[in-house]
Amino acid sequence: MVDVLIRTGSVAITGSDIHVYENGNRDVEGMTLGHDATGFIEEVGQCVHHLHVGDRVVVESALSCGICDLCKRGLYNMCGGLVYNGFLATHQVHPADLCHRLPDSISMEEGTLTQTLALGCQACFKGNITPTSSVLIIGSCPTAVAAAMCSTAIGCKQVVIASTMNSTLEMVQKDFKFETVFFDSNALFGEVLEAIYRKFREWPNCVINCAISAMTMNLAVMALQPCGVCVLSECESECASFNALDILMKNIRLIPSFRSTNM
Repeated sequence: MVDVLIRTGSVAITGSDIHVYENGNRDVEGMTLGHDATGFIEEVGQCVHHLHVGDRVVVESALSCGICDLCKRGLYNMCGGLVYNGFLATHQVHPADLCHRLPDSISMEEGTLTQTLALGCQACFKGNITPTSSVLIIGSCPTAVAAAMCSTAIGCKQVVIASTMNSTLEMVQKDFKFETVFFDSNALFGEVLEAIYRKFREWPNCVINCAISAMTMNLAVMALQPCGVCVLSECESECASFNALDILMKNIRLIPSFRSTNM
């Protein structure tokens, strides 16, 4: 047996949970809610040696098949048979290798944010952020804040969060002390680009787009330095048209960061 029995500790309700609750149909009728969770180990399988009864753990909720080509290559986040274990129950049987022990210094509530932090970290790693990077993060969702925190931890030269959500940006400024740029969704591109340039005093060489839309994709392409990187992390719109010639002429790399793997 390679599973453990977990008593639920804390659960975070995310945007994907709300989306499933409001828009779910027969295609997701087997999916339960509460995907970001922590818990206490109450029983361990015979083949489990890295966890013990009483351990506090944070869990990866996505269950991959483990046998498809993508899983065998380590890309389990892209598994076509991916299903989710929800944790809005008192107990849950879960694969032991998807449970990670929490340090004593991290509370159960803080632990539920691990998945969000993983998404932000992966976006930064895919953007190859270094201490010489200037990073523009578009969007004000939790992943955007996590990416800003990770960029700062890496020691990047400057990080700025830009969004149309003024109230959220005010919270980000107050609680996290990040520089921000507010722009109206109907604003002219030139006005928004001017505000971004004033903040950086140059153009950024990395954009992490956590609100993908036609507006934000064009902003990213126009704002980036030549040979810059645009990491695509969170979608606001399924379809987003932008200037492909700018991509070619400036040799910009578009890199997707979907779900997280090995984070």
